[in-house]
Amino acid sequence: MQRKLEPIGSGDAKVEHGFHGIYTAKSDTTRYNRSSASEQVMKEVARLVELYQARGEEVSLTITGHSLGGALALLNAYEAAEKLPGLPISVISFGAPRVGNIAFKEELHQMGVKTLRVVVKQDMVPKMPGLVLNESLQKFDDITGTLDWVYTHVGAELKLEVGSSPYLKHGRFNLLGFHSLETYLHLVDGFFSTETTFRSNARRDIALVNKGCDMLVDDLKIP
Repeated sequence: MQRKLEPIGSGDAKVEHGFHGIYTAKSDTTRYNRSSASEQVMKEVARLVELYQARGEEVSLTITGHSLGGALALLNAYEAAEKLPGLPISVISFGAPRVGNIAFKEELHQMGVKTLRVVVKQDMVPKMPGLVLNESLQKFDDITGTLDWVYTHVGAELKLEVGSSPYLKHGRFNLLGFHSLETYLHLVDGFFSTETTFRSNARRDIALVNKGCDMLVDDLKIP
């Protein structure tokens, strides 16, 4: 587990090795990857912030992503908060996995980064990595001490339920369908509160759900 977490920043924060590698890797052997994703996105973000601040506008940064994109969004938010202090930064992720340890979570909080994690209850990806060794172990702090080697989610969670939609197949195990961004967007569109049913006036075309997976009930006759 420790081998998969590597330091980031100057403190105790650690993040998953693979996610960090994707964000920072570069290679001179290909013209497509001579600068890293980190370098490319921060160059453009800094340019846009400077441009609009020079015009006297109030500037903030909102980063969003689905699945791996949600993990990279958190890494980008961490870097942006370090390099652009004072800039309001928010992250909205869909079906994103855990990224770092408790110190990473706390540093993002101290930097003022606001995070909303949208997750589907049936989706397995947000439960990874750290299916067992995760933030739930914090309740045993007196025994385990500081848990800088386990994965921890960041920010507030909005948990959605496949069974809340009358248009989705219930009781069927569908890994691809549960994790699909279209399933997420359909459930967000129909969500009003945890105390109410799926919105009858939801406007997103339900046919979009079946673009990449078979999640809609057969009665709708949408292939």
